[in-house]
Amino acid sequence: MSPRISIAMGTYNGARFIREQLDSFARQTWQPFELVVCDDGSTDDTLAIVAEFAKTVDFPVHIHCNEQNLGFSNNFMKCASLCKGDWIAFSDQDDVWFPEKFEKVVKRIGQSKSANLVLVCHSADLVDENLQSMGQRTPNFTRDETKGIAAHSGFLCIAGFTITFRADLLAEVDSSLRPGDYYAPGQRWQSHDKWIAMLANALGEVAYISESLAQYRRHTSAVTDTHKNPSAMGRVYKAAKVGTEFYQFQAYSAKDCAASFRNIASAMSDMQKRQKLLVAAGLYDRLAGICEMRSVLYAQEAMFSRLGTVFRLAARGGYWGSRFCSLGALSFFKDVAFGIGLLEKQPG
Repeated sequence: MSPRISIAMGTYNGARFIREQLDSFARQTWQPFELVVCDDGSTDDTLAIVAEFAKTVDFPVHIHCNEQNLGFSNNFMKCASLCKGDWIAFSDQDDVWFPEKFEKVVKRIGQSKSANLVLVCHSADLVDENLQSMGQRTPNFTRDETKGIAAHSGFLCIAGFTITFRADLLAEVDSSLRPGDYYAPGQRWQSHDKWIAMLANALGEVAYISESLAQYRRHTSAVTDTHKNPSAMGRVYKAAKVGTEFYQFQAYSAKDCAASFRNIASAMSDMQKRQKLLVAAGLYDRLAGICEMRSVLYAQEAMFSRLGTVFRLAARGGYWGSRFCSLGALSFFKDVAFGIGLLEKQPG
C-alpha cells in the first residue's frame, strides 16, 4: 500500500511567509494525505491565510487552535499526535518545499527492503528572506545511505523540516517524559525534531537523501556564522573554547536521556520496542560516563594526569567504537592538545 503522508505544521504569527510554504504543499507531485495545523496563539493573519488555502486544495486541512501557548516544541508534538497518516512530515511556516519532495521520499521508502525504516531525511538549500540562494546547503548530506539502529551519536540532531517519520514511531511513547534539550541548558523539553531523531536512532533505521528537496529560509536576524562551513582550524578553535562546564552539562543530559528512555519503556506493552529503548538507555549511561570523564580531564592541572585521562578515555572507547557513545577524532586531537598544554584551560 502506498504510504499516506500527513504534514504536521506548527504555526505562530507566520503570516508574512506562510502562503509560500502552503503553496509548495499544493505543488507536490505526490499529494499529502492531509495537512494538520496547530496554531499556538497567532495574533496576525496566519489562521485566515491557512483557512483560505484550505478552500483551494483537494486534500483535507485540519486547523487546531491551542487554548494556551504551548511553545514551539510541544506545539509540534501535539500536531504530530493529531495526524492520521502512516508517515508524518514536520513543516515550519516559512520554508519552501520543492515539488518532488514527497515523491522522492515515497520512492526512498519503497526502495527500502527493511521493515525497520522509521525516518527519511534530505538535504536543503540555505536561502535568505527573499529565497535567494546563500550558496550553501543546510543540512548537507553527501550521499544516499541508510543507517541502522544506534548508528548515530546519542546527541543526534536532524532539522525538523527535512524529516518524514513513521507515525508508529510515537506509538505508546509519552512525549511529555522526553528529556531536556541537550544543546540548550535549562530548556525543559527536547525539541520536537531532536526527539524524533533520538527515537529513530533507538528504534529503527534512518535513510538519507543527498538531493536538496527544500529551501531553508533564514531571516536576517537569524543568519549567523552557525550556518557557515568552518575550516578544520576553525572547528579546532571553536572546540578549544569548550571545557569542563560544558562536558558536565553533556554528562547530565545523557543521564537525563537514559532516565527518560527507561521511564517511557516501563509503560510499554510492545516488548520489542521496550527492549530497544532500554538498550538505548544503557548506551546513554555509557555516554554520560565518557562525558563525565572528559569534564574531569579539563579540570586537571598536571600534564601527566591529563594524558592519563586521555588514555583511559581511549581505552574505554571514548573516541572510537560505538558511534552512539564515541566522541570522534576531533575530540581526540583536541584532548591530546590540551593534555600536552597546547590549549589553554577554559571555564566552560
